[in-house]
Amino acid sequence: MLYFLRKPKKNKNYIITIAIGKKHIKDWKRYALPSWKYYCDRHDIGLVYYNKFLDNEKSQCFKTPTWHRLLIGKFLFLNFKSKIENVCFLDTDIIISPIAPNVFQNFDNKCVGLISVRKNLPASFDLINRKIAVFRKKFLDTSYPLKGILNYSLEELYKIHNLKTQKDEFCAGVFLFNLKRYNDFFYKIYFLYKKNTWSITRGGCQTHLNYHLQSSKKVRIQRFNYKFQAIWLYEMALKFPFLYLKKYKSDQKLIAKCIESSLLENHFLHFAGSLFEGKMWKNNYLFDENFNLPFFKKMKNSIMNI
Repeated sequence: MLYFLRKPKKNKNYIITIAIGKKHIKDWKRYALPSWKYYCDRHDIGLVYYNKFLDNEKSQCFKTPTWHRLLIGKFLFLNFKSKIENVCFLDTDIIISPIAPNVFQNFDNKCVGLISVRKNLPASFDLINRKIAVFRKKFLDTSYPLKGILNYSLEELYKIHNLKTQKDEFCAGVFLFNLKRYNDFFYKIYFLYKKNTWSITRGGCQTHLNYHLQSSKKVRIQRFNYKFQAIWLYEMALKFPFLYLKKYKSDQKLIAKCIESSLLENHFLHFAGSLFEGKMWKNNYLFDENFNLPFFKKMKNSIMNI
């Protein structure tokens, strides 16, 4: 079922997500949704979530929930094309900064808007992922490999999925598109792959989607700044590695302050990953007192003036 949480007054731009399962929905509403609502109110953006699978579970192509983001555009176009024109799809494990600019402001709706997880990062992709591997091996699990999936080159990434190597990798947690132009493109990708399609992202669609987006002559890509999908795992490895220490990794108040600090610099903060780092957004102390625009503006200005 589709839920309209907010309808814009002067445009047809919407943030969309898919949340399936009671716990998934509960976590999203409790920890992430308040920041989304604040953001959409500030910029007059519509907000919608869908809570069901968009393909029949008996279908030969039925796949994990992450694949269903490829079907949401077709569903919206067929049922709400008079109300919705441009979509920003977000994963539910994303926190939005109170001072984040409007993601649609400079969006070219002839393109698909994407954020790279390999290029234009705060540090080199190789350095960031070597740091993550070292920290995990040292503080989480001594058997954790220093050379593994995190460190795959683009050639290795696409080859293991039996796909032709592309020039980049974009994270599927945030992407923008125009419903009329691209709903059919995403829809067709979903049905190219059968049930139980394997991927390194636990059956997710990211690598396959990257292949089709970058290899298609029908798609124009607009690169968005890393700040529109800062990866918490990267931020933590570069700026807050002490959170790997046993005495700090359960300190919810400290973790909340680190996340808030990251949101002073970044717009959307994505907690991708299945290990403990990726669960840190579920924090009761996050914005417990100061979730407001004036406070964040004051903090940012103070930092800039030091």
